[in-house]
Amino acid sequence: MKTDAPAASSPDHHSFDSKVNRAEYDAFADTYDQVLAEDWHYQAPGLCAEVLRGVLPVDRSVLDCGCGTGLSGQALADAGYHRLTGIDVAPKALALAAEKRIYETLREADLMLPLDFPDDGFDAAVCIGVLTYVDHTCLLPELCRVVHGGGPVVFTQRDDIAQARDFATFLEQMENNGLWQQADVTEPLAYLPGHPAYQTKVTIRIYTYIVC
Repeated sequence: MKTDAPAASSPDHHSFDSKVNRAEYDAFADTYDQVLAEDWHYQAPGLCAEVLRGVLPVDRSVLDCGCGTGLSGQALADAGYHRLTGIDVAPKALALAAEKRIYETLREADLMLPLDFPDDGFDAAVCIGVLTYVDHTCLLPELCRVVHGGGPVVFTQRDDIAQARDFATFLEQMENNGLWQQADVTEPLAYLPGHPAYQTKVTIRIYTYIVC
């Protein structure tokens, strides 16, 4: 589930089926870093790492949720974070992430299910380019559970998908339920400016919430 980039088979692929996502992203894994970073100019990992540095010291533990091949983890490591745990549904992508040698722990995980971590086990979590393929009503409360109170959760969401899924209402409900408090939301940012179909037409925002 490495990024909200189109899966190899379809530019409009928005499946919540973990088996489908596992197969398609493992098929994409070998060329993923080149296509995303070099061809499509995907900047979200680096931007999210900068956001995290503004709210979390670099010596703290971070869960990279939906880490894929490790683009997000590499950006975090470049920003100074080294206590990194990565989880993803795609085993081949995880194997490529392991080759980067930036994670303390890597684990295969279905992000549509409860996370196999104890409560309050991390100082922070990032979830970059993942929520297109995961039910946010399942995953975001889990990130609040595994990050201790006062820790940040930084994540991205596409603006078109946020509108289609009434994302803002759910975020507000979580805040009203005392799970977290909003710290920041960026202005719309170009998602994949090098992608011929997306360019500046599809935008994302980076959200920062502090767990209560």
